[in-house]
This record gives sequence, structure tokens and C-alpha cells, in this order.
Amino acid sequence: MAPPPAARAITVEPIPVEPRPADTAGDPPRDSVAPEPARAVASVAAPSRRVSRDTAHRAAIKPAAPPAKPAVAPAAPFTRDQLGQKFQQVRREYDTYKAKFGSRLEREWGELATFIQYTPASDDAERKEAARRLDEFRARMRE
Repeated sequence: MAPPPAARAITVEPIPVEPRPADTAGDPPRDSVAPEPARAVASVAAPSRRVSRDTAHRAAIKPAAPPAKPAVAPAAPFTRDQLGQKFQQVRREYDTYKAKFGSRLEREWGELATFIQYTPASDDAERKEAARRLDEFRARMRE
């Protein structure tokens, strides 16, 4: 076998680095930027999604009871005269509405007037329903 060739001495010369255009704009060279400190990782164990099988022996959690509403006295009977007065007020309001906005609610007004006209005078529940419908019609006019 032949003896190994003579080892040559290898010399390494550093290559000069020219600054890039971005480096000359005031940004520090990349070599001088300090690396970001490593973020500390919390060593808290992740919560388990596993449900304990012991739930049958635990007391059920009851939701908080809603606050008690004050007792409301039953409303006095709604008389036919009171319904007539309320109807007249809403009719005047509707006449004003109709003068401003036209007959957009004419069909609803006709149905309401027919319902009130044929409401039995002796049925308090029907009179209350008529008053509720009058209030709804007022609300529609205000929209």
C-alpha cells in the first residue's frame, strides 16, 4: 500500500459580508439581535375530560331559583264602556296615522273593528282580548 499523501494545511479565510439594503435602514444586523427568551411552560396538568363514575352518589346541583314575583291582584272586570272608550282613542290615533302614512294598516284595522263589534257584552275574557288587540294595534302604528 502506498503511504497517504502528505496532509495539506487547509486555511479558512472568512468571507466579508456586505450589509443588505434592509440592514442599512437602521435595523440592527441579524447577528446582533438577541434571541427571544424561552417561554416558561406551565407544568400544570391538563384537566381531565373523564367523568367520574361516582356521579350517582353525588347530590344534584340545583339551579338558583328565580326571584319571586310580587303577587298581582286580579284585574277588575273590563267593562263594555271601558272597551268603547279605548276603541275611540285608538280610532283617533289611527285616523292621525292614516293621514300621515296612508292606509297601510287598513286590513288589520278592519279585522280589529269587526272583532270588537261582535264581542259579546257579557264575556269579560273576550273584552280583555279585544283590549289586548287594541294595544297590539297601537304598537304596530308606532313601528
